[in-house]
Amino acid sequence: MLNLIAEFFFPLLRLMKRAAFYTLFSTHFLFPQAFHISDNPAEVFTIDRFANEVYYIHRYTGQILKTNLRTLVTTNTQFLRIPVFANTSHKAVYIFDDKAYIYDFDNDSTYMILDSVGNFPMGPMPLYDFSPNDEYLIIRNHYYSFKKEEWKSNNWSSNYGGSELYDWGSDSSIIYLIGQNILAEYFFTTGVVDTMLEFGYYDYITGFAYNRSNNILAYSIMEIIPTINFYDKTTNVDTIAFDPLRDDSLSHCWGGPAFFRYLRWSPLENRLVFFNEGLESADGIFLYDLDSIKTYPQTECDEYGAKYDTQWYNNDTIIYANLTFALLYGFGISHNLTKVEDTYKERTDNLNQLICYPNPFNSLTNIKLLNPSAGVYKIIIYNVFGQKIRSLELEGTSNNISEIQWDGKNDRREQVSSGIYLITAEIKTDLKSINFSSSKVIYLK
Repeated sequence: MLNLIAEFFFPLLRLMKRAAFYTLFSTHFLFPQAFHISDNPAEVFTIDRFANEVYYIHRYTGQILKTNLRTLVTTNTQFLRIPVFANTSHKAVYIFDDKAYIYDFDNDSTYMILDSVGNFPMGPMPLYDFSPNDEYLIIRNHYYSFKKEEWKSNNWSSNYGGSELYDWGSDSSIIYLIGQNILAEYFFTTGVVDTMLEFGYYDYITGFAYNRSNNILAYSIMEIIPTINFYDKTTNVDTIAFDPLRDDSLSHCWGGPAFFRYLRWSPLENRLVFFNEGLESADGIFLYDLDSIKTYPQTECDEYGAKYDTQWYNNDTIIYANLTFALLYGFGISHNLTKVEDTYKERTDNLNQLICYPNPFNSLTNIKLLNPSAGVYKIIIYNVFGQKIRSLELEGTSNNISEIQWDGKNDRREQVSSGIYLITAEIKTDLKSINFSSSKVIYLK
């Protein structure tokens, strides 16, 4: 099964990423207005919440720059490596010349905390990070207690690294990924490793985040139609918080392989942001609100631009990197929740949806229109180069469902090649044709 993922799924994603033609779903849906942080190309960033500044690495020069989030003025910094900031005091840790340093902004002072980072083997955790209350600092596979002023090695084990593959369970424990299918918690004070969730051998966890205030572990597993699940650590109850087919059923983005990444709880831990990823040049941003128990799209589900990482500047503002443009963006979300909810209902009530199943397919796929208006729909199928290969007609009925099949052949009745195809539906009126919905399908011979 793992070989199948490696040989089929990831090459398939790469093919989807290179597809130069796909149609965005046209709606009147209101989204937060993103603001551009800087013209400097960047991907890796950290946030100094005390000074309201974003630090980032210039993509081409390697220079560490900072931009003030209130004035959007960019200046140089004294750092030669990207710093990571403490949570409760205005301090930062950074590494230079194989040594780790703490810089105290309030006192404008620097002191060395580790004289040889190279002595610590690269472990599964990120290079360095502060615990939520700054009691501990992790560097590679070791942790430092500020209270005891001592270093200790960790007993955790993982096959993967990266900041999205761990989270703090408390100020003295780490939740991390073992292999691809086990989530465990390591306790610094006792050295105990506790398995929180274990999935099937072939399951693949794509992202997770722990809510320490409510003891909720949010996670997602790679599936054709992925979901966001909440595991309540107190009650051991597992529930689905976001199901695209249930909660975003009118979106056209759930007809093919996708997965959720970069799950992040807000500082007050009442909001969860995450990305859906299926196309390198198109990712959507979603926000789950614990107070309303609803998920709100913050962008189109396939908004142009591959998204990378997300961090909360405060409880109302998200900062993220757009890899396609190599630029940093942000947007505020609190004032948009009511508008999003209202327009989401309008979208649900008024727009049609096109669903294809099975998907992928190798003989026939059913093209189903949900909630169609009365009239004749033209079903047009395109290849990834934008070339029209087949046209069909479908009559909209009054029973809210209309359906037709595609046999994988073009208008000349020739079998098409294996690959990704875009299926669109438009309704003919006396004046013009209006596009209503689209879906991507995968044809396998």
